[in-house]
Amino acid sequence: MVTVLDQHNQFLNVPGEESEDAEMARQWVEEGSCPGWRNGIFVADGSMINLFEKPGVYGETFYDRKSHYSLNCQVCGCTLL
Repeated sequence: MVTVLDQHNQFLNVPGEESEDAEMARQWVEEGSCPGWRNGIFVADGSMINLFEKPGVYGETFYDRKSHYSLNCQVCGCTLL
């Protein structure tokens, strides 16, 4: 987390509320998604969590592309401006 926060300003850019980019994003959300999210900023992160061993029920469904048994953990957030 320290590394991610250290690089925050170099790789994460939230456009100003009145910028042209923000307005274009608002229009896209309103036309192609949920109009209630028009003034929001949405983020998502998916991480794989390796399991100790193959699960006993539906075990093969947990086999990932890196040849591990794992779960996908997704963290999402939505902030309205």
